[in-house]
Amino acid sequence: MKKHSCVFTITYQESFFLPLWCKYYSKFFDEKDMYIMGDEFADDSIIKVKEKYPNINIVNIKHPNSVVSDDRWLLEIITRQWHILLDIYDVVVFADTDEFFVCRYGKQFSEFITEFSNSSALDVRARGIEVIHNRLIELDVKRIDGEKLLEFRNHYVPYVQYCKTIISKHHIKWCMGFHYTLDENGNEIKTKFINENLILLHLHKFDCSLSLERILRRHTFKLATGDVYRFEGYNKLTTLDKVQREYITFMNRFGHHDAKYYDIEHVDDLILC
Repeated sequence: MKKHSCVFTITYQESFFLPLWCKYYSKFFDEKDMYIMGDEFADDSIIKVKEKYPNINIVNIKHPNSVVSDDRWLLEIITRQWHILLDIYDVVVFADTDEFFVCRYGKQFSEFITEFSNSSALDVRARGIEVIHNRLIELDVKRIDGEKLLEFRNHYVPYVQYCKTIISKHHIKWCMGFHYTLDENGNEIKTKFINENLILLHLHKFDCSLSLERILRRHTFKLATGDVYRFEGYNKLTTLDKVQREYITFMNRFGHHDAKYYDIEHVDDLILC
């Protein structure tokens, strides 16, 4: 008999987000049902997490050519891990270290997974939301006292690229980046229903200073040939002002709401330091 459900991620030098990911998802999953894919020796982030969460599973991976960013390779190894986990679990959840599922109307994510497990649905596509930092009126994360990070963020931008289908009971074919699913012929499935009761918060843009640190760190990464162009735009964001302008432009382009608009209960203490 298969086990109920699991969650997994992939990481590389994510000393800020990886501990947050572990702390958040361990509210809903047993440590033994959580999996981290990454190079254990790239930095000390995985080692520190393992010390705090000794029963979390570490799946050591390393690019054969020591490349850090290679979307094709990531798609291949994450899909392979998904297939392995589907042989063990009824429901498999994937979330990057800066992606956090939260239910609307006060429901716990674990409740949602149980209901999904008992339903006839084979997968779930969540409503993707980018959390944006406006430094003109909101504190940098390093200046926030206490544990409530999202208490100081109130710009939630709906973004279709993060309406991801990454909760499933069956094998799925994705495009690179997992933003869309593909049919048997490799064509994007554009009609997949979005479950508006499940929010996928993407925190990539939730703090300008943190974003700049990640961008500058990526300048040192060895990239696959196909990824060089993809990072070209990010590589131009070399100052806080440039990052802020980029994020405000994004927010103005797609529009934004506050947390109350989405009826996300307890969003202020969603992510804890």
